[in-house]
Parts: sequence; structure tokens; C-alpha cells
Amino acid sequence: MRKSITRHIMQAIRVHPAPRGATPYSPSYPAPTSALQLDHDVPIPKLSQPGELLVRVKATTIIRDMLTWPETYAHEYAILGNDVAGIVTDVFSLDGKFKPGDQIFGMADINRAGTWAEYTVVKENEVTLKPTGLTFAQAAALPLSAHTAYEALFNHARIPLPTVEEVKSRTLAAAAGVTVVAATSSNARNGEFLQRLGADETVEYDMLARYQGRFDIIIDVVGGAVLEKCWNYVTETGVLISVDSASYNFVEEHEKRGLSKPQVRALFFIVEGSDKALHYLAELVDVGALQSLVADTFPLAKAQEAYDLANGRHSGRVDSLNLSATISHVPSATTAAALTEPAPSYKTALKTAAEDPSCLHYHRKIRVTWTAPAHLKKNSTAAKLSSG
Repeated sequence: MRKSITRHIMQAIRVHPAPRGATPYSPSYPAPTSALQLDHDVPIPKLSQPGELLVRVKATTIIRDMLTWPETYAHEYAILGNDVAGIVTDVFSLDGKFKPGDQIFGMADINRAGTWAEYTVVKENEVTLKPTGLTFAQAAALPLSAHTAYEALFNHARIPLPTVEEVKSRTLAAAAGVTVVAATSSNARNGEFLQRLGADETVEYDMLARYQGRFDIIIDVVGGAVLEKCWNYVTETGVLISVDSASYNFVEEHEKRGLSKPQVRALFFIVEGSDKALHYLAELVDVGALQSLVADTFPLAKAQEAYDLANGRHSGRVDSLNLSATISHVPSATTAAALTEPAPSYKTALKTAAEDPSCLHYHRKIRVTWTAPAHLKKNSTAAKLSSG
């Protein structure tokens, strides 16, 4: 193993446990934002097996519901975070795919995570080289959200993956043979922006009734009542996918309640990192077909403020719409998206200490609207939903 650093401790945001005698924090009783504490004496993680890399974190993201995830409470003083962009500082083996000094981006395993820190450990198959045209913050905006869209659309919805060459001169949606309908609470506020992202059509929520049974593919990121209504909009033989963490058992629950359609292929999934998908996304960036937008940054010490902002607990209005959360957020090659929150989407970022440009930035969840490829169903329209 090659030793590239001499430090033994780092700064990290950790979830501190409930006070003694109080109810322990859990997914059903989530930790408050005040439990997110900046600790200055956290041991730097060590490499323990082949394929592992030690990365100096330059950027990572905040996902608004992370304090409700079961993984957050698997052990005390958890370090949150999955997305990462940074510099390799140590490798387990010198004959691996990466070397110290390489600039990478990717997504750490959800059960390991720990990217809200100056250093983190990732595996070689969870990262790829960072596109030179992206800043670290822009690169960190892509992995979890864009990878989720990639897996939902191309793996689970089984839309044929277009080549990078096919995407270069068209939008990603057009290259994949799909039509995009984006749902929004206000066409006046968001319609033009969504169309710039690649939506063929935008529709306000109160007009969704006209899409009864029309979509071949729906990808839900909201859950709850919104997911229940999706059964009305999907075709009798369509695909309904949810990535909302609280909807892990929606297929069984909706069947019990008589909401489901027998021939609809419905499923929930948790995204798994893949260097193949990351490499594809990086290639799209390199040819100008995928872009990432970051609106705001915060010091790491202001993680609490940033997390509250991500969850809408803030005063004032954030006007910068930032849809870099999924593959469909990019103006030049998008499959269209609609915000899942009533307020405009935005990013916040957390930078670590002054000498370290590490940062956390926030992305809101997005729902993507697709239609099935022409060879699957002619004149069909696909996935849809939620917006701001």
C-alpha cells in the first residue's frame, strides 16, 4: 500500500446521538438538524482491501431526506453522504485503475458512504475520472441523481441506451426515441425552463386528468398520494417505478388496496454505483451533451443551515432553479424533469475549512417524464410528474 498522507485526523460532519435518556434517533424518529455536528478529530479512514481508494473530498451533496434513511442509524456518529468528487491520495494497490493525484467523481456505497468529510474511502468501480470541463462541485452534482435516472430508464424501464455519438447532435430523449412530458405547478413560472431542458410538453398538475392511461413509463420520486395517482396515468401494460425511499413496499401495499393494474410492471429500487454508467455520463459531459448547475455554496461548518435549506426550512426565496440532480436536468441533452417540491429547486453547497475547497451541495429530487421508444408503442407518452 502506498502512503500519501501523514495526517491521521480530519474534519467531518457526523450525526451525533440523542442525549442520554432521550428517545434514540431512528428512521421513524429522525435526528434533528442540530445533531449534524462538525467534528475536528475524526480518524481518517484506512484502506483495507483491494480496489479501495482514499479520496480527499472536494465536493459532495446534501439529499434532503438523509436523516430518515435506515443507513444513517446503522451505527453512532455516522458520516453522511454518497456523492463525491475529489482527488485520490492513496491506493491499496499500485497496479489498480487509479493513482494518487487522479481527479475522480462517483458515488460511494450507500451502506458505507461517509463523504461529508475531508477524506473518504471508495472502491474503484464506484468512481471514474472527473471530466476536465466540470468543477468539483459540478461533478459531485451528478452521480447519485444522474445515476438513478440512468438505472431507472435504461436498466429497469429498458429504454435502449443511445450511444454518445447519437446524443451529440440531439437531445438525450430524442436519441433514445422518447417524448417528454414534464408536470409542474406553474407553466408560467417553470414551463420555459423545463422546455429548455428538453421537455416536449409541460402540464400543470390540475390538468393531469387528461393523461389518464397515457404514459408507458412513470418514474416516481415523491411517493405518497402522488405515487398512488400514478396508477391512473400509466397504461395497462406500462412500467411504474418509484425511487422514493418511503415507498419501498408500494407494490404490495397498493395491490392490497386495489390500486394496482395486473399487467403493469411496478418496482422500487435503490441505485447501485456503476463505473460503466459514470463513464457514460462523463462522456456526455465531454461532448457537451450533459451539464451540471450549482447555485449556492456553504462552509462545511454551516451544514445545519444547508440541510434546513434543502428541506425548505428557510426564509426568503431561492430563485435559482438547479436541475443538475438527474440526467434530465441538462439543457442540451435532457429527458425532461419536473420539480418534486412546490418551491423552485436549488442547490446549496458546503465548503470545508478555508484551506480545503471541499463542499457539500444540495440537489432537489426530480421526476423525469419519458415516453416509450417508438418500437415499443407508437404515439405513446411516458413517465411524468411532480414539480414546483
